[in-house]
Amino acid sequence: MAAPLKNITQTLIIPPGSRERFIGFRTPPDAAGWFGNGVGLSGMSDLRKGYLVHRPGCSHHFIGIVIRGKIWYRNGEDNVEISPGDLVFLRAGTLHHYESSQGLSMFWFHLDPTHCRWEYLAARDAFHRPARCLEEARGLMERAFSESQSPLHHPDGVRESLCCLILAYLDRELEQDAAESSVIMRTRLEKVWREVGRGLAKDWNILSLARLTGMSPSYFHAAVNAIYQMPPMQIVRNFRMDHAQALLLNTDYKLETIAELTGYQSAFSLSRAFKLILGISPRHYRHQQKLQKQWGRKGKSKEVRKRGRKVGETTS
Repeated sequence: MAAPLKNITQTLIIPPGSRERFIGFRTPPDAAGWFGNGVGLSGMSDLRKGYLVHRPGCSHHFIGIVIRGKIWYRNGEDNVEISPGDLVFLRAGTLHHYESSQGLSMFWFHLDPTHCRWEYLAARDAFHRPARCLEEARGLMERAFSESQSPLHHPDGVRESLCCLILAYLDRELEQDAAESSVIMRTRLEKVWREVGRGLAKDWNILSLARLTGMSPSYFHAAVNAIYQMPPMQIVRNFRMDHAQALLLNTDYKLETIAELTGYQSAFSLSRAFKLILGISPRHYRHQQKLQKQWGRKGKSKEVRKRGRKVGETTS
């Protein structure tokens, strides 16, 4: 039983006999899949009549999915009723006022509005609609709760996979239509490519890239292919090639150093990839670019001298 909490900034009333189960992974590897994706708090609640939340200017986004009973939330001057099977979204920075006049069962999420995964929600107004994946997500949440209560860490990837699946379902619920989904997904993926650009020397792979978005590797791969018409690792390779070209052109670094800075294991692996993509070896590319620069400077000098002679001739 939880006692009511009241102060100037918020009101939370949890009636006697209610039960709330919180999903909180204890060990860092497990917690990263959940809290590392901007999930501040999450859980499942079985609540008695009289449940009330009133938080003006709430600091988190709220997602609630009703399993049983009814709840209503305040949207401006209106009270909007939510039925079983519905999802409700309340944006951070707004009033979060929702309550139930009867028994209520739901699972819910508090999302960090500053996390890159949920930034796009700052443009969304409060809404509710039927949940698309209620039973699947509910089953996964039950399993996640059981896993989170285990005192042992099992390095088998089950907990991380659960987090990815639940968040993928949540993505699907929040993305309203195909056009909006494309914009949202592109925004999220652009953040991934910025991270790749800042750390080309890292050993990127599908799993590490997908972790930046909280998606499963297969879902991430499909999303990248759909938006960019090329697989994720080809995009990473293009980033590496662009940076390698810039280093060859603008520095005197040895190939071993350039390979290290661009994520290749050796000068040989860099040369092989470079020739495969650009049809020319790195050394040949550097020599060719230097010659073009020299000829460009010589051509410019000749043009200046010609202009000088012409000026001299006209003024003599």
